[in-house]
Parts: sequence; C-alpha cells; structure tokens
Amino acid sequence: MFPPSVGDQHQSPGVANRNQSADTSHLVALHERLLRERARLATAGSEEERAVRQVWVAQAERELEGELKFLGMDGGTEVAEISDDDVLAELGK
Repeated sequence: MFPPSVGDQHQSPGVANRNQSADTSHLVALHERLLRERARLATAGSEEERAVRQVWVAQAERELEGELKFLGMDGGTEVAEISDDDVLAELGK
C-alpha cells in the first residue's frame, strides 16, 4: 500500500479511495481477453479445440462479470426514478 498523500493524513485508505474514480484498467484487460478468446473459438479447427475454448470463453465471461460486480457496474443497483423538478426540490433550489 502506498503511503497517504499530505491531504489524506487523517483519512483511512478506504475513505481516500472512495473519493477517486475506480480504476477500470483491469476491466478493459478482461474484456479484451474475452474478445480474443471468442475470436479463437470462432476459428477453432477441431471439436476438441472448440470444447476447450468454450470452457475458456466461459471462464473469461465469469471473470468479467465478477469484475463488473466488484466495480458496481453490473446493473445490480437500482436507480430511483425521479423527475428533474424533484431533484431540484431535494437540492433546495
């Protein structure tokens, strides 16, 4: 773990991390891996190779789903339907 910066001296690492955007580089790498595995599956020469590559594609899909869930990007959180007027009223404007 990196030492806290000067402005974060009184914050726990979790609090400091919540103020920053999520790092999605791992998500991008997983998505690119899935695309490569699907391309290799499409060009598989034998049934045996197809079977193995199908397993690899399924594993890559599960790993990508897990990363999306970890980042809170899986659509599992519900967003309340609210009008613009209600938002402004909540903000006191």
